[in-house]
Amino acid sequence: SKMKPTKQVALAYDSAQKTEDAAPVTIRKNFEETAFFYPQLRTNEQGQIAFSFTMPQSLTSWQFYGLATTKGMMSGELEAIATTSKEFMLVPNMPRFVRVGDKSTIAASIINLSKEQVNGEASMELFNPETEEVIYTQSQKFAVKADSTIAVNFAFTANESSSLLACRIIAKANRFSDGEQRLLPVLTNKEWITESVPMTIRGAETRKFSLKELFNHQSATATNRRLTVEFASNPAWYAVQALPTLSNPVGDNAISWAAAYYANSLASYIVNSQPRLKAIFDKWKTESATKETLWSNLQKNAELKNILLQETPWVMEATTEAEQKQRLSLLFDLNTIQNNNAMALDKLGKLQNSNGSWSWCIGMNGSEYTTSFVLESLCKLAVITGKPLSADALTMQKKAFDYLHAQVAEDYKAEQKLKEKATTINGSTLTYLYLCSLTPDIIPEGNRKAFLYYIEKLPRVIRSLTLREKALAAIILEKATKKAEATDFINSIKEYALTSDEMTRYRISTQVNVLEALQQAGNNEQAVEDIKLWLLKEKRTQTWESPIATVNAVYALLTNGNDLLANNEQAKITLGKQKIPLTADYTKETFSGKNLKPNMTNITVEKRSKGIAWGAVYAQYLEEMSKVSKDSSQALSINKQMYVERTVDNQTTRTPIKDLRYLQIGDKLLVRLILTIGRNMDFVQLKDERAACLEPLNSLSGYQFGSNVGYYQSVEDASTIYFFDELRKGTYLLESSFYVSREGQYASGIATLQSAYAPEFIAHTTSTELVVK
Repeated sequence: SKMKPTKQVALAYDSAQKTEDAAPVTIRKNFEETAFFYPQLRTNEQGQIAFSFTMPQSLTSWQFYGLATTKGMMSGELEAIATTSKEFMLVPNMPRFVRVGDKSTIAASIINLSKEQVNGEASMELFNPETEEVIYTQSQKFAVKADSTIAVNFAFTANESSSLLACRIIAKANRFSDGEQRLLPVLTNKEWITESVPMTIRGAETRKFSLKELFNHQSATATNRRLTVEFASNPAWYAVQALPTLSNPVGDNAISWAAAYYANSLASYIVNSQPRLKAIFDKWKTESATKETLWSNLQKNAELKNILLQETPWVMEATTEAEQKQRLSLLFDLNTIQNNNAMALDKLGKLQNSNGSWSWCIGMNGSEYTTSFVLESLCKLAVITGKPLSADALTMQKKAFDYLHAQVAEDYKAEQKLKEKATTINGSTLTYLYLCSLTPDIIPEGNRKAFLYYIEKLPRVIRSLTLREKALAAIILEKATKKAEATDFINSIKEYALTSDEMTRYRISTQVNVLEALQQAGNNEQAVEDIKLWLLKEKRTQTWESPIATVNAVYALLTNGNDLLANNEQAKITLGKQKIPLTADYTKETFSGKNLKPNMTNITVEKRSKGIAWGAVYAQYLEEMSKVSKDSSQALSINKQMYVERTVDNQTTRTPIKDLRYLQIGDKLLVRLILTIGRNMDFVQLKDERAACLEPLNSLSGYQFGSNVGYYQSVEDASTIYFFDELRKGTYLLESSFYVSREGQYASGIATLQSAYAPEFIAHTTSTELVVK
């Protein structure tokens, strides 16, 4: 029976027994054992067994179901509910972030559980957490009745004073006070743009390059301007500089971790095989007291990196030559390499399935493409270094080859059953043959017949292959000692391959395979050097356009043609009227603020010896988000539509936000992303930025399925990122819902759709202003 709280509790239970021995009574709260009681038992006048015990006064409700005794089994249970609270408290409602220019509000609830009204003053203070400098303060009076809650709101406009603010809210009364302090990231309202002018010097010559078209044609709204001159008398420095961005991957997927293992292993190889470079790195380490020169205390906070380091990547850019040196020397520290490789192998082991295949992300199916990429990275490492892989890596390699052997064996059996044999060879089979050529004696006896069948088939399908596939076929046939057949493929490649400085017709993966084929065939030195030059020109300020491209390019540069690490020739560079000092290997000089002179509109490079030297001038700046226009192509297009869902009289309506003057707090906002894919693509990623006033209805990351396509969704503080295994030609619709959580004016951000390994396919939307009242 239900019982009110009391100090003494007496219960009676019918029984034929006159006396019973006491057994412990257990009190449980929310199914957790809280106490034991040993009651005294007696027989009452009605012949019932009665017992009593002291019940804690803090418990407010009890439920009794029975009694356990030493004779016969009866069960009992007591239920209790306890409430703890302060009589007066303040609970803030902070935004996850704000963008510069947002007119936002910070709300807080003031709760009074006392028995009398509380009058006082609430204050909000924004300050710089590094310097404690107060940036903005605001206060307001409040009166909250007994057992009541009120809300207070503080309005402010985010500015560029700091990329991170701290907010302190305090409510003070005569008898009570309470408050909280939180961090508030401030994102820029501008997009980071990079433009470049490539510089190529062939032999002894002097060339002058114009820089007048940079900074968006010298746009007045282009701010935070930085002009970077990067030049390599030794071209291998472009490959060396690309490696740090791979050593600590930003994505938790098999491709990123394979690239990390590749980069760290390659760094170890460079250090051990080039004593001159190792001496340079050792010298850099002594130029600073710590390897963490680039890091502030705020940058070390992992909880801040999702926004401050990912949404504003220039925070991690090295702004001086010394910082850049320390970043490179950290990569080439042997202890760092060992630790990073151990982590990368552990991650790859967890992403490898029992059948030997790798999944791109956790939760996805095993992918033949991902498996081939990881396996290719491992095989190429052995080729470059000339040493076997570690035991763990070899085990993974064997399992992956077993998976590919099984896939090809099935394809072979299926083809043999056909009355008319296929006149083409698929890409996955061709990649398998190429991997086998990189790793001799890997083919099991059961696959030997299939392997030889496809080798014999290659010359017959030459007309159906793409340029990259022809290059792979030439390499495979050359390794199989079929030199005449390989020469036919090389001649076909030469008919189509470009030999200009830029060579922008094909993707990096194609150029790497063409380079490898030309190198193995011999007598193609000039073509090999031309392609190596183009590969380096594809590199941007931090890395090549993707981990896949970087891995392929580094492999090609260090294993083909002339030894790039042996070139010590220097050149003379003049930017405007200022001469830039060059080192023997690699120079990177950045000009910003007062150091960026108005006359720096041209650059002259003078070289007096033979050989190739190259570099680039990069203009980096922030452009106002509102001035970013929609960009699309026939290959990729994305359209972002937003609707407000409201229910009136059980009828739900969707109204485009462009038809509304303003939104209201509590509105449900539907964001619709329409993707138009003009050609079949694999591994496409979509980043959708969102306004600071929106809270996602679904905040969990994981694998999703919608619009006839599966994808991995990563929900972050300022955006949502979608990863697609594949997108076939067609149109796809993605929908996500958000709640409007605070009043003000906010920039919605843009949505960007891009291929992960072919970033020339890219499209983005514009930004929209959201007004909330």
